[in-house]
Amino acid sequence: MALMTDFFVSYTRVDRAWAEWIAWELEAAGFTVIVQAWDFQPGDSFIGKMHRATQECKRTLIMLSGAYQRSHFGEMEWTTFLAQKKRLSPVRIEEIEPEGLLKGIVYIDLVDQTETAAREALLAGVKQGRAKPWKKPSYPGKRPTFPGPGKDGLTTLPLEDIPEPGPPPEGSRMPLSVNPLFVGREDALRALAQQLSVEKTSVISQVEIAGVSGLGGIGKTQLAS
Repeated sequence: MALMTDFFVSYTRVDRAWAEWIAWELEAAGFTVIVQAWDFQPGDSFIGKMHRATQECKRTLIMLSGAYQRSHFGEMEWTTFLAQKKRLSPVRIEEIEPEGLLKGIVYIDLVDQTETAAREALLAGVKQGRAKPWKKPSYPGKRPTFPGPGKDGLTTLPLEDIPEPGPPPEGSRMPLSVNPLFVGREDALRALAQQLSVEKTSVISQVEIAGVSGLGGIGKTQLAS
């Protein structure tokens, strides 16, 4: 008996770039993937290849876009997998709302994400099992307010102990939530706290700025989170 492939990536021609990026990231994470752009060769029977894909793949990812929802062949692909009671995971790549039966399926949202955030969302979305964090969640009751502008400024930031992640100050823009699998970086967090501390600032209205640099995917955004 042939080994089952983890994913079949269903897409329309206009969304090929997204399909290939997603297939690459999944294979880089250790999954097996069938995607038309790589696995359907000239001379192959399209219907035959599609038939085998529906039999051999455990799950299907569909590129949720306006073009896909209008595609007759796309509809044939995802409804075939759904009829076989195989798991269907829409991946939203455009600012649209799912239609019909797709409306009732939770999708993975990559709209307006950075590449790093999109990769994290994709891999978290295809993860099997519960999404229980690896450590105990922070107590949601009364907690110290974020040490933003005010009497104490940022001087109340701890410079030695690393507190649990808390909400950013009002008006902040942080589109990425804290990833429970992102650990470590204590030295970098202490350095940021030291940089943001306004203990020695003499100008009341001065804004403290801290920059983080590094290679793509190294965790700069998660550090800020």
